[in-house]
Formats: sequence, C-alpha cells, structure tokens
Amino acid sequence: MRRLQRYLRRLSETEWRSLWEEAQRELGPKTQKLLYRLRVSLAPVGLSLSEKELAQRAERWLWRRAFLEKHQKHPLRTSPPSEWVLTGAELYRKVGLSKEAIALLQRLPEHPLEALRFVFRRFRWEAEAGHLTQSSRTLRKIEGQVRQLLLSVERQRLQLLFHRLLHEHGGSYTQAAQRLLRRLQRLTRWSQSLPASPDELATEINLRILYALACGDGATALEYCERALALVPVSYHNTFRLNGWLCTLMARKDLREATRWASSLVPPFDCP
Repeated sequence: MRRLQRYLRRLSETEWRSLWEEAQRELGPKTQKLLYRLRVSLAPVGLSLSEKELAQRAERWLWRRAFLEKHQKHPLRTSPPSEWVLTGAELYRKVGLSKEAIALLQRLPEHPLEALRFVFRRFRWEAEAGHLTQSSRTLRKIEGQVRQLLLSVERQRLQLLFHRLLHEHGGSYTQAAQRLLRRLQRLTRWSQSLPASPDELATEINLRILYALACGDGATALEYCERALALVPVSYHNTFRLNGWLCTLMARKDLREATRWASSLVPPFDCP
C-alpha cells in the first residue's frame, strides 16, 4: 500500500485536516492509527497482513469519500451524471417499475463507453422481463456501438503511432521506424471512402493529415486541410485552420501561405 502512503503524504495540511476529522468520525481506532502513521512517516512503512487489510479498507473509504464529495457538488439543475441515471433506474426497477426503468436508459450519454453501459443494462433487463423482440433489437444496437468503438480505438492507435514517429524521429526514420511506416502505408483504410457522420469525418480527415505528415507529404496534408473546410461542420474549422498553418510551416511553404492560414484563425474586427 505504498500508493496510499504517497497519496496521504502529498495532501496539503488543510486537506489532511479535513480528511482526518472525517476519519475520526467514520473509521475504527486501528484504521485511524494506521492512517496517521502513513501520513507522518517519512520513510516507507512496512505493513503486516492485518495492517494491509486495514489499509485496503481505508483506501476504499477514501475513494467513496471522493465519489460522494464529487456528486454532492453536482448541481441539480444540470444534466445528471451517468451514475445517477443508472442508480435511479435501479431504484424504479426495485419497486416493480421496470418499464419506467428501461425508458430512463433510452437517452444515452455522449461518451461511447458510458452509452454502452446504458445499452447493456437495458438489454439485460429486457431479456429478464421476457421482452425478446425488444432485447434482440437492443443487442443489434450493442453490436453497432461495439463496432464504432473498435473503429475509434483503431484510429487512436494509429494517431499514437504517427505522433510517436513524428515526435521520436521527426521524419528522419531509423530502419525500424521505416519498416513500421511501410506496414502502415499498406493499410487499405487510406484508399477507403471518407465516413458520412460529421464527427467521424472530422476525426478521419485529421488522422489522414497526420498520416501524410508522417510520410513527409506536406502537400497532401494541406489538401486534406482545405478539403476539411469544405466538408466538416463549422465548429471544426479552427482545428483544421490550425492544422493548415502547421502544415505550411512543416512543409516550409511560402510565408504568405502560412500567413493566410494564420489570419483565418483570427476573427475580423468590427469597425464602428
């Protein structure tokens, strides 16, 4: 439980006092004594098996305390966190309001992983209630969401690889880096059509800009920046203008070209 000691040692005096007051109200004497020892000891503390169990419980208490504090501060007038909605659905289902509980899970959170939690819960409850047709439709929805997650994971993996190539090698690749780049160039995704969804489209174009830069093809990267401005929603435009400006610098383009991209990032002044 070195992490617990490191955490306690990093708390400010004010944070520690607040935590210690609550620990004295909620934890047993042995756990209190252990927490205090971990806080004041400068060297790593060796723990017996029984003390390790106490430390584990104390750590869980800290997590619960942080969780409750975080959610107590969430305003009731704003959209509730996912945990609240799931707990509310469980609350209704517990008293026999299964239909209301399932309906509560229809509005999905924006984050795909959170949305998947909702749909999985809905599928399980529909199946348990014997709503086989509905649960089958929900299962197909899960399959679609999982496919989207896999696509997102693949994009992020490629982004990390390209960032690593550019950051670690800066275009002057070792033989190992060149082999990796050649493998990435053989992927069929670069010749596939761009996705239709605005968010997916922006993400995919951004990935292809990064791919072109990793290949040392600044001209293609700039073409994608121009193309993005014609295809993606306006809310994404500044991202691609910034990309265009960076691409002109990396490609050592004419200064006027870089200035054009840079000036497009600054909104025009309204003259009186």
